[in-house]
This record gives sequence, C-alpha cells and structure tokens, in this order.
Amino acid sequence: GKFNGLTEIVNVEVLTIGGSTTLPDPYEMNTVTLNTGGEVYESCLIEICGLVLDDPTAWPPEGSGLALDVTDAFGTSAMYIDRDTDVDGSPVPGEPFTAIGIAGQYDSSPPHDSGYQLIPRRRADILDDTSCPVPTQEKSWGEIKGLYR
Repeated sequence: GKFNGLTEIVNVEVLTIGGSTTLPDPYEMNTVTLNTGGEVYESCLIEICGLVLDDPTAWPPEGSGLALDVTDAFGTSAMYIDRDTDVDGSPVPGEPFTAIGIAGQYDSSPPHDSGYQLIPRRRADILDDTSCPVPTQEKSWGEIKGLYR
C-alpha cells in the first residue's frame, strides 16, 4: 500500500525465521542524495554524517513525534523522530552528529516525489559529536540490490 508516497507492506503475518540476524551496513549519503534520490533509497537503512539541528530547542519531548530540519555540508533535509522510539525525550545530540535510520517519505500530494526524510530507529542510531570519515565509493542502486540477493 501507499501512505503519503511511502510504500508500505500491509496485512503482514509475522514469521520468525532462523538464520543470520546480521543487518547490512547503512548506505552512507548526504542530505542532497536523500532529497533528490529518496525514492531509490526508500525503506533502506541509511546514514548521514556531519549533521546539525537547524533548531536545537525543537528536540521532541517524550511522547511526541516531530519532523526536524537537519543540515550537513551539502544542504538541509528532514529527520523524523517517531514518538514510539526512545529518541523522543532523550538528550539533544552533540553536534555535529551522525544519524542512522530508515529512508522514509511523507508527501501527501501527487506525484509523491518529495518529502524524503531520515527516521532513526532508536537513540543508539544517533552518534553524538562525530567527525565524518573520508567518503567511500558510492554504489548504484542496482549494485546495492545485487549485494542482498
């Protein structure tokens, strides 16, 4: 199904399957890549380094979800803090910080080609006072999909 541009899996029966529980490493990107290529990375685990909050006083209190603007050296993007995580109500991160999370979308009007956002899964996905590593070689979406077939 679709919800504000985001493809969702609906009516799912949860199954527990044995085997490896190792998740893939997050795909390293910047705010411009998320904003312009978000459809390609929708629902992928991503990481953006060198972030600062546009308004540090807007960090959500416990029990509140909130979309915040975050900026890196390349531009500004949205980061959504879900109230069902332990991120809301946690201390404001030291800057610059790295955030890991799911690439999501919230765009209520067709053609649903904007509104991409980074959604941290838990407070451990926000790494305070981090310096960014030297960029690694990027892979195309086709190469990424091929890694996990």
